[in-house]
Order: sequence, then structure tokens, then C-alpha cells
Amino acid sequence: MSPKKLFAVFLLILINCSLHLTYGLVCEGCLELDEITFDKILAKFSTVLVKFDIAFPYGKKHDEYAKFAKEINKMSYDDLIVSVVGIKNYGQTTNNKLAERFNVNDQLPEIKLFTNGNALKWIDFPKDANITTENLQQFLRRKSNVKIILPECLKQFDEYAAKFVKTVQLTSTTLSTSTPKGAEAIVNEASREATKLETKHQQQIAQIYLLIMRRILERNISFIGAERSRLQKVLDGKISDQKRKEINQKLNILSAFDVIERAEPHTEL
Repeated sequence: MSPKKLFAVFLLILINCSLHLTYGLVCEGCLELDEITFDKILAKFSTVLVKFDIAFPYGKKHDEYAKFAKEINKMSYDDLIVSVVGIKNYGQTTNNKLAERFNVNDQLPEIKLFTNGNALKWIDFPKDANITTENLQQFLRRKSNVKIILPECLKQFDEYAAKFVKTVQLTSTTLSTSTPKGAEAIVNEASREATKLETKHQQQIAQIYLLIMRRILERNISFIGAERSRLQKVLDGKISDQKRKEINQKLNILSAFDVIERAEPHTEL
């Protein structure tokens, strides 16, 4: 190969590598954090989702996180930040102190949710869960006070779901063995409202909310976790795109019935 052709090949490889790294950095809607800005951002926003990753992230997981960030930012939540922390362990290292501080290991990426400006408490995105836009939306909906209206969900029925679960829990703490009358009243009210919805599609969605409520009344609050596990197993299998869409819809609706989990305290190194 002539020197000119060799130089051309080298230049093409260099350009491709540059484009690859540039693409890897793209995360529209994400805020890049470092050791200087991390605590400042936590202090300013009540909900901060952070993806700890390699310095130049790429691939399906990063693409899904970027897609999720873009979708979230369309909704304009003033007190929510979706962010990334790039970690480099070679050459001129980057953000290693943050990695040590938050127990981030080499199995990147790791996603953590911080709330109320507290850097000593956080909730980890499950390591065995796929990083997808749907799973990230459900995680944020279940684990934070950000009232995300997930795809194929109804705002009014999300409110019914939260009120219903709160009523059921209150009844259970009183050691009552009878059917929670307050919860039944909510089901009846939601059922009446379902008939007033404008479209047949909305009415069908409302029926899923009502079915979950009735199952909880029959089996108790543990039905939520059991049903989520069942649906997740179906989702992890080989299913059609249509079936996957239906399962994600049910998981989105099911997340409206979760009680917000409090972040556990962690000891900083």
C-alpha cells in the first residue's frame, strides 16, 4: 500500500473514532456532573437521577438513557435533573473520587436516584433490570415524588390508585380483618368515572386500574409486587412487539399503586 493510501486509511480511522466518541457523548437532556458541580446540583434540585458510566459512553444502554432523558425533559419537571457522571480510570483520571464516594464499581453503568438534596441516601436502579426507557420511567415514578404520567396512563386514575393504596394501608395498620370500606368507595367512584371517559381506549385503560384495585382487595397489598414480578418475567421472555407493548402498559399502570420508597442511608467512604 502506498504512503498516500496508508495515510488516507489512517485518517479515515481517526475520523470514525472521533465520530464514535462524539456520538457516545451525546445525551440530549442530560446534565454532565463532576466533582465540583455534583453537590451543587443536589442542593438545587429535589430529585436527581445520575448515571455513573465510562467517560465516553456508547451502546444500547446509553442510547436508552439518552432517549429517556429527552422524553423526561419534554415534560418540563422543574425540580428534576437527569444527569451523567463520566469516570475515567486511566491517564488523566476523571471523577474517581465520586465513584469511590458512592460505591460505584467497575460494572458500569450504575444509576442512582438522589432526593431532597441528601447525598448520604440514594436508591439504586436494580442491577438485574434492563436499562430501558420504560424501566427508567417506572423506576422514577415508583421511587420519587415526581408525578410522571407514564405512557398509556390516565392522570385522574393515577390519583385514584395512590389514594386507594393509602386507604388500604391505613386499614391494614388498624388490624382490621374486614374489607376496607373506604377503599371500596374509591373503587366505586373510579368505576363511575370510567364510564364518563371520552374514548373506548381510555375506558379500557381505566378497567386495568379497576382490575388491579379489585385484586388488591381480594389478595392484599402484596399483589402489587407479585404481579410486577410475573409481568417482568413475561417481558424478559420471547414475546411479540404487541405483547411487549401490552405488558409495559400494565407495568406503567401498576407503578401508580406503589408507595414511594424512602432512600436508605449509605456510609460515604
